[in-house]
This record gives sequence, C-alpha cells and structure tokens, in this order.
Amino acid sequence: MAKTAPKTKAVAAKPTKADSKAIKKEKPEPKKVAAAKKAAAPAPEKKVAASKKEPEPPVLSLKKSTSKKTEVPEPAAKKGAKSSTKKLDLCLLMDCTGSMASWIERSKNTLKEIIDTVKSGNEGLEVRVCFVGYRDIRDNPRFSIQEFSDDLEKVKKFISTVNASGGADFPEDVQGGFHKALGMDWDPHSIKTAFHIFDAPGHGKDICDGGDDFPQGSPDGHKIQNQMEEFAKMKINFTCVKVNEQCNKMINVMKDSYSKGGMVLNVTDLAHACSTKSQAEVTRDFVKAASYILSVAVGGGKPGAKGAKAAGKVVRKGAPLWDPKKLEVG
Repeated sequence: MAKTAPKTKAVAAKPTKADSKAIKKEKPEPKKVAAAKKAAAPAPEKKVAASKKEPEPPVLSLKKSTSKKTEVPEPAAKKGAKSSTKKLDLCLLMDCTGSMASWIERSKNTLKEIIDTVKSGNEGLEVRVCFVGYRDIRDNPRFSIQEFSDDLEKVKKFISTVNASGGADFPEDVQGGFHKALGMDWDPHSIKTAFHIFDAPGHGKDICDGGDDFPQGSPDGHKIQNQMEEFAKMKINFTCVKVNEQCNKMINVMKDSYSKGGMVLNVTDLAHACSTKSQAEVTRDFVKAASYILSVAVGGGKPGAKGAKAAGKVVRKGAPLWDPKKLEVG
C-alpha cells in the first residue's frame, strides 16, 4: 500500500529585511497620527455655534431696563433752561376811592406798555399781574380784587370794571388793602414786586394827622408796621407811588418798618409832577418810573443804559431802586 505524504502545517514565510523596511515606511509615527487627526477633525459643533451666536445680555442688565430708575424724571441739568426762567409777580395795590379815577385809568392804559418794556430786556420773562383795589371801611364794595394772571388783557379788562367811589373821611382802608395783597397767591420762586398808588394815608393817629373816623387804627386790628415787616420777610419789593404831600407821615412809618426786614422802601415821588404837569406828562413819568423799577428788579431792561447799570449797583447796596429826581422832565 502506498504511503501518503504526512500533512504538514503551513508556515508563514519570514519577512525579509526588505519587507520589514517597507512596513516601517507605511506605518506613520504615533505623534504625527495624533497631529493629523486633530487637524483633520472638524471643530466641535458647540464651539461653532457659540462663535456665531450673539451673546445674550446678562440678567442684571435686563433688570435695570425694567427697574424704577427708568421712570425717574430727567436730571435737573436737562431742565436748567426751564427752571432758570425769570418770573415776575407784580401786584398793583391801589386806592380806588373817588379822587383816584385818573390813576385807575392810567394803571390800566399803561400796564401793557410797562410790561413790554421790561420784557424787551429780559427774553423769556414770565409775568403775572394781580390787582388789589381798596376803598374805606364802610364802603361797598370795600375791595376790588383780580387774582394773579399771566393774561394781561384779562387784568386790563378787570381794571376797566373798577369804579372810583367811596372814601367818606380823609384816610382810607390802607391796612385792609395791605392785608389782601399779602394774602395773594405769590409764586415763591418769582421776583415779587408791589406798586402802591395812593393819595391818602391809612387809619390811625400813628400814620394820619387828622380827619380820621378811626383814630385808633384799623378796626380789623391790622397794624401797618407789622404788615410792612411781613412784606419785607416775603421779599416783596415795595414801591410807593407818591402823588401828593399828604401821606409823608405814613410813608416814613412804612420805611422804618420795612427796613427791619432788611429791605429798603422805594418811593417814586410824582407829587410835584401831578401838581405842575399835564396828565400826559404825568403818565409818561409814571411809565418811565415803573418800567425802570421793574427792569432793575428783574436784573435787565433799558429805560436808559446808564440808569439801569447804576441801579444795579444800588440794589446790591440795599438802597432804593428809583431816584425821584430822574422823573423830572426837561
């Protein structure tokens, strides 16, 4: 029987040196593999998304946008122009008894001219005017009052309705008029001025020399001395428009009392003009005086540049605003 050849295990041929070198060349080095993978790999999706997406505002900023701070009024600096606007409160305080008819008419007819003159030197000036007319204790009506208004036509129309009447004895109810004027709605931030136009003193032997039905003074208990101190305390620039020589005693008392509050009473002396000049000339002098005084009070205006400049210095010294001699006409 023929013998078959025995099975043998297939043995892999050992690689030759040449083969080994080829294998080494085909196998990349470990470091290069890592670097190649890193370069070839796409950037993580999260990072790509983050780079394209706009950053959301922090939570803190969202709270600020809805906080109460956004509702706070504008800073004072932004409102400077409005809050710094000059305001003038002018009170026309007038004896409205029978002898004062021409002055009631004069105050009405010259009001706009005076205010326009003052405004011309003070751009943006806000002006309010009130009218306090008084008569005597027993008169009816005893007072004629127009509250403060920035409507000059309204005030003029009211003055047109005021009649000069009453006044039985020599003095009038000056203290009653002062009481009403002090109680008007004065703007605390305004430049406050009062023009008292009168031809008779008030009641009381301390301010009136005779012909007085109430020699002990105002039956309402008003004291002109206390009232003048109150005008000064309220920083109301007070001007007496003197039209005769019969009120000098009262004016002197008013000056002394007013000065206790650190203020100086202004006296526009038209007594000489009223007795020697025409009505038209007196009106012209009154307009000049009133315009000048108000212009100085608000710190501007020009009824004479030199006069306004001089008056500015006088005011700082606490002296009267108006020199009566300046009223004389040629």
